[in-house]
Amino acid sequence: MKPKPPRHDQVSKPRPHNVDTKSPVHSSYFNFRTVCTAIIAVFLFFVNRKLLYTLFENDKHFSHLSGMEREMCFRTEMALYYSYYKHIVEADTLWEGLGKLQNDNLTEYPTTINALQRFNLFPEIVAGATFRLYSGLLCPAVGGCDDRVCYTVNRGPTLPPARSCEGMGEPIYFYVNMIFELNALVLPLIFIMATSVSDSIFGGVIAALCILFNFGECSRVMWTPPLRESWAFPIICLQLLAIHNTITSEQGSGSRLRMGAIAVTTAASLASWQFCHFNFTVLLVALSGVFSLGLVPGRTFSVVIGGMTAGYLLCFFSMLQNRMNFTSFLLTTLVSSWMQLYVQKKSRLADSFVYKILAPVGLIVNSVVLKFMLGIALNITDDAHVFNILRSKFTAFRDFHTNLYVCAKEFDFLGWEYVTKNVETLFIPLGALGFLISSLNILVFVAKRDLVKSTGESPDETRAVAAMTLHTGLAVGHGMLALLIMRLKLFFSPQLCIIAAMVAHPSWFKAVSEIELVRRVWSKILPNTEGMRQVLPVRKILLMVLVALVSHRGQPVLQNALNRMGEYSNPELEQLFLWINQNTHPNDSFAGAMPTMANVRLSTGRPIVNHPHYEDSGARERTWRVYTIFGKFPVEEVVRNLKALQATYVIIEEGWCWARRPKGCSIYEAYEDERPDLADNQPLCPLLAHNPAPFERLFKNRVYQVLKV
Repeated sequence: MKPKPPRHDQVSKPRPHNVDTKSPVHSSYFNFRTVCTAIIAVFLFFVNRKLLYTLFENDKHFSHLSGMEREMCFRTEMALYYSYYKHIVEADTLWEGLGKLQNDNLTEYPTTINALQRFNLFPEIVAGATFRLYSGLLCPAVGGCDDRVCYTVNRGPTLPPARSCEGMGEPIYFYVNMIFELNALVLPLIFIMATSVSDSIFGGVIAALCILFNFGECSRVMWTPPLRESWAFPIICLQLLAIHNTITSEQGSGSRLRMGAIAVTTAASLASWQFCHFNFTVLLVALSGVFSLGLVPGRTFSVVIGGMTAGYLLCFFSMLQNRMNFTSFLLTTLVSSWMQLYVQKKSRLADSFVYKILAPVGLIVNSVVLKFMLGIALNITDDAHVFNILRSKFTAFRDFHTNLYVCAKEFDFLGWEYVTKNVETLFIPLGALGFLISSLNILVFVAKRDLVKSTGESPDETRAVAAMTLHTGLAVGHGMLALLIMRLKLFFSPQLCIIAAMVAHPSWFKAVSEIELVRRVWSKILPNTEGMRQVLPVRKILLMVLVALVSHRGQPVLQNALNRMGEYSNPELEQLFLWINQNTHPNDSFAGAMPTMANVRLSTGRPIVNHPHYEDSGARERTWRVYTIFGKFPVEEVVRNLKALQATYVIIEEGWCWARRPKGCSIYEAYEDERPDLADNQPLCPLLAHNPAPFERLFKNRVYQVLKV
C-alpha cells in the first residue's frame, strides 16, 4: 500500500538562505535595534516639538500679542474653525457649547446650520473638552495650576497698550500647544517607518534629516496651526504605521487589535480634514497593488480594508451623515477593494501576471464610475468644484468658483523650483535613488517568484517587500497629485523622505559586493574577509559619511529659518474690529471677502453671510452673490443680492478692489465666462470707494471700508 502524498500545506520547502531568526545572536541584535529605535524616536519627538514652537514664536512673536491680535493672525478658515473652539470653551457647559454648534446661526446668516454635520470640527470638540477638563476639574483638584504669566505690551503711538498672557491656562495657548504636541509625533513616526522599510537605523536617520532640513516642503503647521491638515496629518501617520505593522507582521497575530487601531485612526483623521478622503483613496490603490501582486494574503488585506471601512462608518455617523462623506471617493474605493478581494479569491484570472499589474488600474476605474453614478443618483454636488479644478488643469474650462482656486499659488502645478530648491539639501537626489532601489527590489522579487518560479523566498522577505511596495506606491500616487495641485506636496514630501531611507537598505550593498571587480578591490582592502563581512564595515562608513553630508547641506537651511524674526501686526484690521464692537448691534450681519468674514465672526461675534469653507454648494452660491460687489455688476443688482442674504453691512478692502492680479485672476474676470454681458462695464468696487451711493459709508481706514446696505 502506497503512503498518502503529503498535503500541499505540508510539503517541505527549501530552507531560505538567511539568518535563523530564532538564534540568540539574531534575537539580541533586533532587541538592541528596537531599543535604539525607541530612544532615537523619543529624542526626535522633543527636537521636533522645540522646532515647531520656536519657528512659530519667531514668526509672529505670539507670546507678546494681545488677545485680539492672536485671533487675527488666524486667517481664513483657521479663524472659522478656532471660533468654534472658542464657543465650546466660553459656554457655561460643554453641552451648551455643543448645542450652539448644532444650532449655528452666525456662519450663514440668517440660515441656521448644524456645524457638527457641515464642518470637520472633531479637533475643536476634543481640544475644547480637554481645556474644560484641564481648567475646570484637574486644576481645582490639585489646588490650582494656573501657569499664566501676564504683562502689558506697549504697541506704539497708534495702538493702545494691550494686556498679554501666556501659559496653558490661556485658551488660545492651550489650543496651539495641543496642535504642536500632536505634530511633534510626525518626525518620530516617519523615522520608525523608514527604519522598518529600509531595515536600517541609518535609513530612519536619513528620513528624519530629510524632514528636518526640508520642513517647509513637509508641513505648514509652524505657520498656520489651526489648519485641518495640522490636526489630521499626525493621525494619518499613525494610521499608516498601523497598516505598515499589519502587513509586516505574521498573519493572524493581533489582527483584531490592528484592525481597531486602523479604524480609530481612520475615523479621527476623516473627522479632522475633508481632504483625507483623497489621501486614503491613494492608500487603497497602493494596497490594491500590494495585494494583487500576492505580497500579502487575503486575510491581511481584509484586516486593513475592514479597519478602514469601520473607520469610515464611524466618521460618517459621528458627523451626522455628512453628505460629502456619502459621495466621497473613499467610499467607492472601499467598495471596489472589497470587490477585488472577492474576485481575487474566486477567480482563476487572479493568478495571471496581467491581472496582477492591471488590478490597481481596474480599482481606480471602478471607483470613478461608482462615484459619478452615486453623485448623479443622489444629486449631491458639494464636491463638484474639486473635479472642476482638475478639469481646468487640462482644458480651457473656467467658472467663478474654479478661478478662486486655480489663481491661488497652492493650487497651481508643482513648479520646477520644488526640484531645484530641494536638490541643494540632497532631498531630491536621495529620494530618486531610494525610489530606484525600492523599485528594483520589488521588480527582482516579483520576477524571481512569478517568472523564474523561485520558491526560496521567506515570509519575512515577502512582508518586507510588501511594505516597500506600499510606500513606493504611496510616493507615486501622492507625487502625481502633487504635480497637479502643489498644496498636496504635503502628502508627497514626507512619503518621499521614507523612500529616501532606502539608500541605506542592505540589498543594494549586497548586490554591489557580488560584482567581481568590487570583490577583488575589497579583498585587497579587507583581506581575510568575504561576502557580507566585507560589505558591513564599508556600508556603515558610507552611511555615516552620507548622514554627515546631508547634515552639512541641510543645516544652513534650518539655521536660516531659525534666524528669521517677525512680529504680527495689522492695525487696520484691529481698528475695523474695534469699530464693529463699539458701533454695531450684536445681531447686525456682515458680508465681504471670505478671509475677513471668518475673522469678523471670531473677533466680534457678529453674524456673517458667507465664509471660507467651500465644500458646500449652498455656501459657494452665497459667496458668488457677495463677490458681485468686486465684479462689474450694476450696483442695483449687487444691492439686491446683499438684501436677499439679509446682510446689514458689507466690507470692502483695498486688496480686493485695486490689487494687481495675473491676467484672468481678478474677481470681475471670474464672472465674465458666466456673464459676458458685463465685459464692457467698469469694476464696481473702486467706484464705490469714491462714491458709495446707494450704500452709506460708516467706517473707513487705509485698507477697509464698511458700507451699510
